[in-house]
Formats: sequence, C-alpha cells, structure tokens
Amino acid sequence: MTEAELRLTIAEPARRAGAEADHGLVEHLLDQVRGRHGPGGQAGPAGAAVLPLLSHALDQTWRTHTGDTLTSADYRATGGIEAAVATSAQRAYDALPSAAQDTARLVFLQLAAATSDGTETAAPATRRDLEEGEDPANLQAVLDAFVAERLLTVGPKTVELSHEVLFSAWPLLRDSWLAQTQADRLVRTRLREIAGEWTAHDRNPSYLYRGVLLASAQSAAANAREAPRRYPPLSPDETAFVQTSVRASRRTPASCGALPPCWRRSWWCWRG
Repeated sequence: MTEAELRLTIAEPARRAGAEADHGLVEHLLDQVRGRHGPGGQAGPAGAAVLPLLSHALDQTWRTHTGDTLTSADYRATGGIEAAVATSAQRAYDALPSAAQDTARLVFLQLAAATSDGTETAAPATRRDLEEGEDPANLQAVLDAFVAERLLTVGPKTVELSHEVLFSAWPLLRDSWLAQTQADRLVRTRLREIAGEWTAHDRNPSYLYRGVLLASAQSAAANAREAPRRYPPLSPDETAFVQTSVRASRRTPASCGALPPCWRRSWWCWRG
C-alpha cells in the first residue's frame, strides 16, 4: 500500500460519514504509521497490520470529535493509536461484571503465545477451547464487549485478537496477566503446538513427552487445576496428550534406554 492509498484510507471513511479529516490529522496519522511500514513505504506484513490500527484510531477519534471536521486535537484526545487501543480495552473490561472479568483474563491468555525470547504473538483459539470450563453467558459477554470495541474478531469457529499492539499497549494485559504467567505460558505454547501435531498425526507415540518436558507439562496442568481463575484449562487435546505421555513413560522407564539391547529385552524393562 502506497502513501497515497494510506491517505485515502484515512480520509475516505470520514467523508462517507459526512465529515472531513483535516490535513493536520492525515499527516499526523501518516507519521504514526510510517515506522510500521517496510522500505519505500510499501506495506509488508507489518504494513498490513497498520490498517486495522488506523481503523481503530479513526473510530475512537470519531467518538470524541466535535463539529464536522476530524482534527488533530480530536485525535490527540484519544492519546494516539496505542492509547486508543488500550483505552478501548480497559473500557470493555471495566463494563463487565466481575465473573465475566475473570473470564476475560482467561480468554486473552489463550489468545497469546509466548516465545523463548519473551515476544508475545497472537494465537487464534477455537470457540471449543474458550468454552472449556467457562460459563457460556460470561464468555459471550466478554466476546460481545471486546468485539464491540473492535478488539476481538470472532469467526464461525475461532476467536482472535484484532490488534497485536494490545500486548504492549494495554497495561492490565501486559503488566499483570501476561507478566505473571510468562513461565507457564512458555510451556503451554509448546504444549499446544506439539499436542496439535500429535493429534494431526493420528496420535503417533513418537510425539509424546518424556523426562523434563513431561514434568513441565504436568506442572502446567496442575496449575490449571489448582488455580482455574489464573491459568486457562488445558484443551481436550492437550489433556489427552499429557495423560498419554504419562502412561507411556510408566510403561517405558527412562533407565531402560541406557541399558544394552539384550538387557532392554528383559522382562523387567517392559513391566507396566
């Protein structure tokens, strides 16, 4: 997307709504998004992510504007793109009843994947996984509230974040929910991936965990059982994967792997 196309993206929605975006606002928004584009102003993967952010910023500016023209002052009143996203998220959260706020925490934790370098990335979740152990009314209230603020996108079977900038912009999510569960989510992110591969490959036993990996997965499962308002439950596939890994590890003690082949064939190596 060229700069000219971005200008049109900013100005045209306002015009269709019967208002105008003044020159200062257009230039200010372009300054905000230029750093998110690749060389030459062309939109690569990061550039594509600019469009929903622009849409959100303009929506928030529209809510606060006075008169027939959207101005830089109207935009500054929202606090900028990231502040507009954070304000919208906190507004949606604060409007929820306390039980639904607990559900919101679990929903957003399931929509985030933690990488080994500490980066947070968006991870779409299925409705089935989000519904696990949750009151349907509370879950629907969360989805409705954050969809209304254009922060979640709900499809026929999946739910995903509309803006990854939420990970850095929304203090409650960044400093509390994500920061306090990072170690657990590192384990859970890998568990989600490997359990999915295991399921996709007809539960091939070569995917099963043993040793330290299995112990970490069991610890994550225990966290979910013992503190269900702090840690999301394991999905059915993840639960089945951990349980199957435990059974397999009991059938094949780790010590047998270090024995000579003739000893490994002894009856006590295969005891269950």
